[in-house]
Amino acid sequence: MTQDTVEHNQASNGEPVLVPIETPLLDVLMEALHLLVGEEGVQDLLKIWGIRPLVCILDTNILLRDLVRAANMQEKTGLIRAAQTGLVRLYASTTVRDEMPEKIPLKHREMHFDDPDVALAIWHEMYAPLVTFLNPQDLRTSSKTTKALQLRDRDDVPTARIVELIHPDVIFSEDQDLQAFVTVAKEIWTQVAVALRDHAERGIVEIAISVGGGMVIQVSIASVSLFLRWLWSINRTVLFALAVSLGVALVIPQSRRFLLRQGQALFDILLNEQMWESVKAVSAFLLENDHIRKASGEFLALHGRTAHPRTALEYLGIVLARTPVPLPVRRIVEQMEALGYVSRGAHPETYVRQLLNDHPLLFEKTSARRWRLVSHGRADEQDLA
Repeated sequence: MTQDTVEHNQASNGEPVLVPIETPLLDVLMEALHLLVGEEGVQDLLKIWGIRPLVCILDTNILLRDLVRAANMQEKTGLIRAAQTGLVRLYASTTVRDEMPEKIPLKHREMHFDDPDVALAIWHEMYAPLVTFLNPQDLRTSSKTTKALQLRDRDDVPTARIVELIHPDVIFSEDQDLQAFVTVAKEIWTQVAVALRDHAERGIVEIAISVGGGMVIQVSIASVSLFLRWLWSINRTVLFALAVSLGVALVIPQSRRFLLRQGQALFDILLNEQMWESVKAVSAFLLENDHIRKASGEFLALHGRTAHPRTALEYLGIVLARTPVPLPVRRIVEQMEALGYVSRGAHPETYVRQLLNDHPLLFEKTSARRWRLVSHGRADEQDLA
């Protein structure tokens, strides 16, 4: 696993300052592509690229530890860099949202913050915009695990309810009461955060290559492959006729000179040393990028969680927690069914629409009649927390 690296800009006085990115890169790209190719085109691209963002749930204690490093070292942590790509989505409860500004000044000695005011500013400017704060108040406490937790520590119940709603890939928490939900071990949580960063940043590179020209390469390779398969399958008599035609063309002086000029131009390009150096450099980069992404993916699979949704609401939560764009009900149902959801009724869209409308603290409809999870980003919002 590669080590985390410092990433900062210099202020006018020479002091390092962190530069926040409020909107994840993937979300910006999807908005731009939506204008170019429309909703259907965006969904097709997401399917072609195999984009499925990883979902993480954060508890207060882990956020404080991550913030200590960001504030004291003035660097973007692996967790923040992963979230800024959009291929990792961070979630927390409104309880965590409210606790963070309170605990930063109260625990600055215990947590070793160099300057709690700086930490508080970084929290508001860099962390909070990248976290979707969910309010699970209108969710019933259904599982035995959550009911037992409610008797031990009510403050952890909102996080537990969110876990059961969106079935995250990773849970970052040091709270013993949440261990039953398979949290990341305290000893390796920074390694998991770095793996998330590597997986997400390398994924964004692959997407950028596809958008910026990789599609042309992929199409070209596919075309060559199809041509070779066609060449192998055609009648040998036709191949002989083509060979004879080429031979005749070489005999005729004008045709021969034309073919030789084109052939020489092609060889000049192929034998150009600078071009081959560029090809080798790009190939090495792509191979390394693929290797790192696979290694980080395997590490995350080893230490992550597997979703086992039981209800339609949980399937719904899984879909909306991972989509980089709001979805119409039809698309939501399609993705739920792709995950294994089987509707008991003849009209699943009607039932899903009812679920969406029955939980206004969790789901909201955009002006384009598409649905997404509600982020209660500020404590002064009317989220009834």
